[in-house]
Amino acid sequence: MTVRKIFRWILLTLWFIFVIFLSCQSGDDSGGLSHWLASHIFGIQGEEFHAILRSFAHIGIHFVLAVLMYLAAYYSYDNPRTFATIIGLIVAISDELLQFYIPGRYPELIDIIYNVIGILTGVLLCAMIAPRKVRPQF
Repeated sequence: MTVRKIFRWILLTLWFIFVIFLSCQSGDDSGGLSHWLASHIFGIQGEEFHAILRSFAHIGIHFVLAVLMYLAAYYSYDNPRTFATIIGLIVAISDELLQFYIPGRYPELIDIIYNVIGILTGVLLCAMIAPRKVRPQF
């Protein structure tokens, strides 16, 4: 395995750990983080913006996860689109269901939908941009 392949898998693993870290935050910690981001990074206060920020965060975090999965799988699997889509959907759903066990958190169907949108958008973008793999003809 080349250094580039190893780096891609390490980057994917670190991002996956980050996704799980965010999911394992208590309800107060998660809400506090998004309120802090809304007010300090974007300079906006209010519940409407907070809800929009959280929706885009779900999409964006899973979009990055899908892109990293696609890139890691590109040289390791014959069909990186299938790998990234199936594993991504499993992670997107499991990520939200994990919140059953976190104090102050609970899974929401709309958050699963946002996670899936992020995964599918990331895979679709990579599939459109990445060069097609040519299979040798025997």
